[in-house]
Amino acid sequence: LRELQGHFSKSPSNTLNIPLHFQVFFLISASTSLALRFLIRG
Repeated sequence: LRELQGHFSKSPSNTLNIPLHFQVFFLISASTSLALRFLIRG
């Protein structure tokens, strides 16, 4: 995930090409997967 953020920060044009709702969906799915991992561990 950090690699993707670094890639987008280096080329902001790519982030603009991606729809905003898709970015939000990606962030929500990523955070949800992390939360599920912690819940499974706990």
